[in-house]
Amino acid sequence: MIDIFEKYGLSSIAQVDLLERVHHSQPLEALSKMSFAIIQTVIRKLERHYERAFIADVNKTMKLVRYEEGNYFLDVEEIAERERPPMVEVEEYVKRRKK
Repeated sequence: MIDIFEKYGLSSIAQVDLLERVHHSQPLEALSKMSFAIIQTVIRKLERHYERAFIADVNKTMKLVRYEEGNYFLDVEEIAERERPPMVEVEEYVKRRKK
């Protein structure tokens, strides 16, 4: 979305109200980790755009509060997502579209 905004402007982006979206394919924890990785990508793009660091590498760890057998504990997991290119730049995708 950042790339679309930078290339085409805010008027090219719309919002759809889904009211509620139930993800049957992944549990909430997996979706939380994925959203954490997406946030990292957004921050990296902002850092490149503004040419300054916003968050230190230490913030590549996601802290999850867990509950097990009557006790709460903090689970720390490193999540370092790499930025992926837009689909139109992926060679296999471009070849498939040409067929």
